[in-house]
Amino acid sequence: MKPIRMKRTWEKLLMFIAGSILMIGCLCGALTAAAESYVSSVLQEGAPINDDLYLKSDGALYYLQTRYVDEGRADVFDLHRLQNGKDEVLFDIPGYGLSDHSSISAFDLDEEGNLVTLFWLRDEDKLGMDTFDRSGARVASCDSIDAGNTGTIRFHLYDKQAFILHGDGKLNVYTMEGEYVRSLLQDRSVGDFAIDSAGRIYAITSIRGSDGSYRLVIADSQNGGQIIQERQIPNASSAYICYVEETGNVYLADETGVERYNPSEDTLESVADFAEAGVLLTKGWEAEIPQLQHFAVDANENIFLVSSTYPSGVGEQSTLRRLALSDARAEQAQPDVTLTITAAYQQDFLVEAVRRYTFLHPDVEIVWDVLYPSYESFFANQQDAGQRMAAKIMTNDVGDIVATGGMGIEYFSALQTDAFVDLHAYLDNDEILPDLNPAALEGITLNGELKGLPVGMGYPCFVYNRELGDSLGLTLPSELKWSDVLAIGIEHPEIPLFGMGAGGITEGYLLTILEDFVNVQMPDLIDLDEEQADFHQEWFVELLEDLKTVYQAGNLFTISNLSPFNKVYRTHLFETTVLRGTYDHTQLYIQNADGGIAYIPAPAGEIHRNAIAYPFRMYSISSNSENKEAAWAFLRYLLTPDIQGQYSLDAIPVNMEAERNQRSSRSYSDELNRQYEAIVNTVDFAYDYSGYKADLIYPIIEWLNGTLELEEALAEAEYNAWIRMNE
Repeated sequence: MKPIRMKRTWEKLLMFIAGSILMIGCLCGALTAAAESYVSSVLQEGAPINDDLYLKSDGALYYLQTRYVDEGRADVFDLHRLQNGKDEVLFDIPGYGLSDHSSISAFDLDEEGNLVTLFWLRDEDKLGMDTFDRSGARVASCDSIDAGNTGTIRFHLYDKQAFILHGDGKLNVYTMEGEYVRSLLQDRSVGDFAIDSAGRIYAITSIRGSDGSYRLVIADSQNGGQIIQERQIPNASSAYICYVEETGNVYLADETGVERYNPSEDTLESVADFAEAGVLLTKGWEAEIPQLQHFAVDANENIFLVSSTYPSGVGEQSTLRRLALSDARAEQAQPDVTLTITAAYQQDFLVEAVRRYTFLHPDVEIVWDVLYPSYESFFANQQDAGQRMAAKIMTNDVGDIVATGGMGIEYFSALQTDAFVDLHAYLDNDEILPDLNPAALEGITLNGELKGLPVGMGYPCFVYNRELGDSLGLTLPSELKWSDVLAIGIEHPEIPLFGMGAGGITEGYLLTILEDFVNVQMPDLIDLDEEQADFHQEWFVELLEDLKTVYQAGNLFTISNLSPFNKVYRTHLFETTVLRGTYDHTQLYIQNADGGIAYIPAPAGEIHRNAIAYPFRMYSISSNSENKEAAWAFLRYLLTPDIQGQYSLDAIPVNMEAERNQRSSRSYSDELNRQYEAIVNTVDFAYDYSGYKADLIYPIIEWLNGTLELEEALAEAEYNAWIRMNE
């Protein structure tokens, strides 16, 4: 039985429940007031510039830049002073890149004007400090700061002590000889900090273990880090901070612009919008779009920015620019069209895409219609999110574009209503179509209609312990089924089929296994067109009996010390996972370079293959939109390689060029490429059965644990499904 068009459309919307919940990062910082008009000028570009910028009391800007010299010699670093439009090199110091040191992590100038550099000793996981006088001669050195492998975010000197912000968000104080003195803001994770002449710390922080909100704090560095003043600020996961002594103002910058905080008045307002100044920046690591590295602001509110790009085959390239206030505020062009995006919350990926798109298309304004102010508040109310989104769709209370994936709605039902436009009308004749993964598009096509555009996908798969399988003499079939998996468990009761990391919840992992087990069978168990569920089919009953045999033998799963397959702890045969990015999977493969593991598609259904994928990023156009063409233009932009390449996509790009670029950046082996492609090109359905799946799983668990007979469990599951179909 295959699900086809549902007879009741609007009624079905009422039963949307919280489905696949997408874990994503934090939202971009929001500007809070009208920004001043700035114009941009480039001061320096080319070789990498260190992330630190310092405006000292003499009004000069100091920065450190790599200078490449003759082949065979180490690079050197030039200390620049920029003052009154004049950029001069004060002296240079030796490069560290070709010795036992890594490159310079950070620098500052001490009270005598000496240059103090911080560097990482890569073989010892320690930090060192070198001090150079104004002739460039090294006059002091230490190499004993215990840093683990966390790296360094920021470094400041005050009162002959070194304040170091480590990569794990811990702010520690050390003597100039490298001895630990104390920790500051110990209950906080610090994102960036500055320090004034009185020893006050200005820091962007979040409270460890909290809801993820950010706070700007002012603390006394000489009194145990006691907090003097604190306020919550808009999400600042990518923000930098600087303090201007002459005005007493604190400035925050991220890839969108700069805000000014006045501590005495406790006010936060925008002073610069980078897009208005013609500067497009990103917070991700991308080849062509500059990434903001740091900034500084002078007493006249001239803004200095360091940004870097990473073009293929060239290496890091940096740009130092100044944003200066223009003589008169530029006339703001009025947009020709305003698009509204309806979503449960603002996804990081979509926020970045909107910012870039409106930068490139100033005639388009995009505004938000969201239910929750942050991902954290959405996640805390996820059970309510689906119903609220469904109610908005049912009553046509939505904007031009609706986020239909990762928002808690049961999109299988939503996309079969007349609430949304069939995107085939736009996509079929678009030149971008051949660049898109056909399996992903076909998987979300229901009844011949494409009403949701999958932008980023997740693909359920297994990690296979090939080393253990070979030792058992196993040869997996080309299309593995759950009956094959269970047959292995019955034949080898001494071998756990699945492994769970230490600290996991047994009931939760059983649920995870059963979700994969049930998901691929659902299209052959439920007929949504006829509103029937038949869980008593002979083949399914036999499959359940095999499942219970393995479960009672105790080898369905085990708790492993490390997960997934660390070489020392390869005790189980499979792990369930979802392929949604490249980094973790690449690292896992590299760690098992002996070929001990393999990635394989998740098992197929018993009757039909029913391979399932998840559209973690999916968007639809409302049928009631008066701006359908403009809405499609924006959705099409989401399919282009540059925006698909964002780290915040947190999924496998549907654009195949972007997906190949993602893999090439991780140096996949030919074998891993073959495994990867076998998974992402195996899709029949880009949805699951959400509530119906739960209707069946929980009675199965009761049967496995002996509290229900099988007939009772299946009857209860069928009744649950019938109620769901008819409510």
